[in-house]
Parts: sequence; structure tokens; C-alpha cells
Amino acid sequence: MSEKNLLRMIAVSLLAYLPGLFVDVMDVDAAQYASISREMADSGNFLEVMHRGENYLDKPPLLFWLSALMFNVFDPGNLVYKLPSFLVTLLGLYSLFRLTERWYGRKTGLLAALMLSTSLAWYQFNNDVRTDTLLSGFVIFAVWQLDRFSQNNKPLNFIAGFTGIALAMMSKGPIGLIAPGMALGGHWLLRREWKQIFRPVWLLGLLLMGILLLPMFIGLYRQYGWEGPYFFLWKQSFGRITGENVWSNDAGYFYFTHIFLWSFAPWSLTAVVALFLKLRRMIQARFSAVAAQEELISLCGWLLPFAALSLSQYKLPHYVFVCYPFTAMFLAGSLKPILEGNSKPERGLGLSFRLFPAVMLLLAIAIPVFIFPPQGWKTGVLILCTLLWIGGFLFLRKLKQQGMQQWIWMGAICAIALNFQMNSYFYPNLLRYEAPALAARDIRELKIPIEQFRHAPQACNIHAFEFYSEHINPYWHGNDIRICKPYYSLCQGNTLDSLRESGCSYTVYKTYADYRPTALRLNFLNRATRAKAVDTLYLVRFGQP
Repeated sequence: MSEKNLLRMIAVSLLAYLPGLFVDVMDVDAAQYASISREMADSGNFLEVMHRGENYLDKPPLLFWLSALMFNVFDPGNLVYKLPSFLVTLLGLYSLFRLTERWYGRKTGLLAALMLSTSLAWYQFNNDVRTDTLLSGFVIFAVWQLDRFSQNNKPLNFIAGFTGIALAMMSKGPIGLIAPGMALGGHWLLRREWKQIFRPVWLLGLLLMGILLLPMFIGLYRQYGWEGPYFFLWKQSFGRITGENVWSNDAGYFYFTHIFLWSFAPWSLTAVVALFLKLRRMIQARFSAVAAQEELISLCGWLLPFAALSLSQYKLPHYVFVCYPFTAMFLAGSLKPILEGNSKPERGLGLSFRLFPAVMLLLAIAIPVFIFPPQGWKTGVLILCTLLWIGGFLFLRKLKQQGMQQWIWMGAICAIALNFQMNSYFYPNLLRYEAPALAARDIRELKIPIEQFRHAPQACNIHAFEFYSEHINPYWHGNDIRICKPYYSLCQGNTLDSLRESGCSYTVYKTYADYRPTALRLNFLNRATRAKAVDTLYLVRFGQP
């Protein structure tokens, strides 16, 4: 497994991200954040985050700031919204490489970066961009810089490390401080490096972090008084554990366990086996490895935030992705002795590599055969995806490597090929069912005055419409029907029934099959039952001509 081949594979894995950067943003979260960013760019008010003209407190501002700045330079669009997060992802991959290189060597660092870049989670949240994309990149950057500072005491690494923490907190909240603190603090604690833990200079770092956070706190105070900073520092995050925050979706303590198994594929099973073997060795050795100054940043950075997040009463899959750079570092470091021939793989480790490549190959076949059969120009895209699969296996055959190395290459190739197919074929087909985004474009083509558009009262997924129409529209009310105001709207069938019963005439311009792309279910993926799974939306004009 040469460094040159690892670099080539990482480069190819990054190319598979590119089609996803041009795919439409998805309702609800990503489309909402894109719409907020566009609203911020239009208003020029960067200190106070607003959504549809109202105060918005739910998320910190960094994603909105970066996207709004991009919208001020370029026309709002998919690539422009997603590009800042993708660049931070590249920073995170480089930071992971350098951090792993320091402890395990250059080749292992490249392997860790390859594993993270080919994980399903990293492809997903660079397509469906939310605040966690920025959080993960800045967290691993901060840990890399502060680990270097603990080694060389250079002020530049100190400043960069706490700047990374501040940026992570402005991306997602206190988890931006907690995750690096758990990774480095747990590492120093288990190694009994008390001098590192109690260095007075950390207080200076917290002061620097506070200064960098001032613009955000000023905006929060201007909008909400002291409730704003309190919500950010405590209620939004810790309140989900204490119960002070009422958000709850009844996800159990082991919710993230099954999320990890699919989202860190194709490496998740191998990581679990490696973790079990690592803990067993540490227990058998009575933790003597700790006294030998073993690296524990990756172990603590993976398990401690994972456990803390599992205590939350409200969980979504992407919340735990911040742990995955440390998972990749842990797994690559665990495999180093085997790949260098210094030890043999234990039972179960080799088998764990074999499952996901087979599953990914089956998924690649199922997408065009059972889910979205190719039509027109999409046939060419599918042919390109197939060629990528064939090219990957030819590359694997050329390497002529056996054992563990062969299965690592197999996993990487299958992940790259499948996710290229997802970004260039599956998601473009899926988003043909995101009716609000399609309707926003059709309104321009039909030359419908956007000022006369009103949202139906029960409409909830309006964010993609407002992002692509570049306009915020109010809802219409029951009185508008009674007096038959001339409005355009995107309505469900029961709304049309209400119009008909009230005696208000209407004209249907276009009909759409609608499905929320982030809530996939088998009844939608199955072509035979899809018609029953989708809703029907109508672009209409009601009222007198």
C-alpha cells in the first residue's frame, strides 16, 4: 500500500463529491439554512439572524455568514451555498492526515483521510449541507493544532487551535468546545499528563475564544437580551440532557449505534471490531499501554462525545458525525501493525471488511434496476458510473495485493463508485420529487408575478421554494378565499376542495408529485408503491381574472 496509490485514491474520492455540489438543496433543514443565508445577504444584517422577517435562534450564525458572503459575491445557487462547507471538509481531511501522521506516520495518516473521505456520512453531509459539516471540519482542525502546541509550544498553533474551537462553536454550539476538550483532555488524563491539563495558558485560550465569539454574542443579545447567550451556551445543548429544552423525539440511548453502522460504512464494522480488540488488549495488559505513552486522542475523541450525545433527548443522525474523524484515526492506527506485517489480523477483523463492499455493489445495481430506471441523458450518466466501477476493479487487479490491503482497496473503490452514482444519478432523480423547488423555477418560466404568490396555510416545506424563487411570500388566509383574491399558490388537493366548496374559481397551471427527499421510506423507493407514497401539489391561480 504505497503513499502514491493512497493519494490517488483520495483524489478520486474527492472527485465523487463534485456532482453533489450541484444538486438542489433539500427540504427541510438545508433548504431552510440556504433561505436564511439568502435573506441575510439581501438585508446586509449579519449580526441578527432572521428567518422570514422573524428572529431565528435555533442555530449559530457561521453557516449563514459564510453562505451570505458567497451570495454577495456570486448569484445564489447550489454550488455557491455548498462550497464553503466543502472547503472546510477539505481542511478537516488535511487536519486529520496531519494529526494521524504525527502519531502513526505519513502512510497511516493518508489511510485515515481516505477512510473518512470515503465514508457515507461525509458524502451525505457535503450534499445535504447543514451546520454539522462545518463543525466536524473545525473540530479536527482545532485538535490537530492544539496537539501540535502541546508538543512545540508555538504561539501560532495555540492561536489556530482556539480559533478552530471558536469557529466550531459558531457552527453548532458548545459541542465545538466539548468535542476537542474530550479528545485532548481524555488523552492527557489517561496518560496522566497533569502538567498539560492544568497549564495556565489554557485560560488565555478561553479568553481568545471569547473575543472571537463576541460578534455572535452581540447579535444574540441585541435580539433576545441575556436569553440569547444563555440559550446558546446552555439550553439548546445541555438542556436536551437536563430536560430544560422541550425538544424530544424519543430516540433511545442506542440510537446512534445503528446510525454509526450505516453512516460510517464501509468502515464501521471494522472499526467496531478494532475497538473491541483494542479494549480487550488494554484490559488484559491492565492499562500498561497507557503508561507506555500510547496515543488516546482518537479513542477519547470517538467514544466520549458519542456517549455524551447519546444522552440527549433529541437526536438526528448527523449529530454524531463530529466523532467520525477520530474514528478514522483510531481505525487507521489500529491497522498499522497489520499493514506493516508486524502482526497478523485477529479473527473477525478480515471478515468485517467483506460485508459492505458486497452491499454497496447490490445497491449500485438496485438503483437503476428497481428504484430509478435510466431514461434519456441519464442513461449516459449510468454508463459513466458503470465505467467507474469497472475502472476501480481493474485498478484493484493491477495492484495485485492480498489480504487486508486488498480489502481496504475494495472498500474504498466500492464507496467511491457508489457515492459517485448517488450524487450524479440517484439524487438528481430523487429531487424530481421536491415539488417546491421545481415550482419556484416554473414560476419564472411561466412569468408568474412572484409578488402575487401566497403559500397555502398548511404548507410547511416552503424553504426550497423561497430559496429558488429568491423571494419571501406570506401565507394566505381563509378570508382570501371568501373574497376570491387573485393569488397564485402551491396547494394540496384538499385545499383545492376548499376553494371549490367556497365557490372560488381557480386555474391549475401545473401538477407535481411531491416527496420529502430527506425522509426516504421503502414505499417510495419501490416503484410499484411510489404513487401511493407521494403527495400531489398543484400550482394554481385562484380568484377572479
